[in-house]
Amino acid sequence: MEETDQALAQCRQFQAMFRVNWNNGSLRWIMGRGGVFCDSRQQPLRMTGVIFDVTDRKKAEEDLKAAMDELERSNRELEQFAYIASHDLQEPLRMVAGYVKLLERRYKESLDEKAQTYINFAVDGTNRMQKLIEGLLTYSRISRGIRLMPVDTNKSFAAALANLDTAISESGARITGAPLPVVKEMRHS
Repeated sequence: MEETDQALAQCRQFQAMFRVNWNNGSLRWIMGRGGVFCDSRQQPLRMTGVIFDVTDRKKAEEDLKAAMDELERSNRELEQFAYIASHDLQEPLRMVAGYVKLLERRYKESLDEKAQTYINFAVDGTNRMQKLIEGLLTYSRISRGIRLMPVDTNKSFAAALANLDTAISESGARITGAPLPVVKEMRHS
């Protein structure tokens, strides 16, 4: 009513959203649009307009807002979990890496080539695990600001092959690939 009263006083168009109790007892959302036509003395002559039942649209907006709120809550929980998990994994990984390096330093001269190869695999594995944990930490901070950076996927493919080197060798698999594109990667800013 306030919007239409102002439109009458100012001889202008108006739009208003309101709720109405329908004859069957249901609550409906109505959007009214109209205009006031005035004479040369700015006295209202007539008002015209239309009304639209926008109940379905309002319901969809409310459902979308509820889904977005739930998604934001879920994302916050996921970020929290990723942060805690990655933080808690760092210390045991540092301990494993430290002991492997200590073994290498202390017994390097007495280890045969095969044992040295195993130690190299363990060191390489802990380095890769550290990168995975760092990625998890980055993911946990993603809502705090990201930027897109170019990534050469050929290098990612090579790293994936390196991660699978033992399995590929043991299975006798032969991996081939065509040149891959550069893509954008999200990085914490």
